[in-house]
Amino acid sequence: MDYIDTSVILSRINPNDANHPSGMRLIEQSKDMVVSAITLIEMKSVFSRTTKLTEEEIEAYLRHVYEIAIEYKIADLNRVFARALEISFSLKMKTLDVLHLAACLEIGAEVFVSLDQEFESRAREISNLGITVRTSRDIDL
Repeated sequence: MDYIDTSVILSRINPNDANHPSGMRLIEQSKDMVVSAITLIEMKSVFSRTTKLTEEEIEAYLRHVYEIAIEYKIADLNRVFARALEISFSLKMKTLDVLHLAACLEIGAEVFVSLDQEFESRAREISNLGITVRTSRDIDL
């Protein structure tokens, strides 16, 4: 199962994004794609801060997640937070990134797909959790 980071979805949705081709390819090459509530919350937050879209228009973009065959998996947030507390010191990453990884673990995804440089630079530490990080460097051309 592949946990798809917000960065990939946003770049895939926006054809003007510099990472759009990479986002498209990462989605095409992923299997059994999943996201958590954290992803949807982050997407809505990004859109509300960076666009003039109405809430209804933003909701339409959130529905796009399902249109590209990404499944929304429910994770117990108390367990996600507890897991985040366990892993945060060793990862030394931003809070939201740690929460994404904790959700990934709770959902049972083995691969974390991202265009975020921080995940790429911390791939070794993340692999110690049993998660493989896939980024634009891993795209099959």
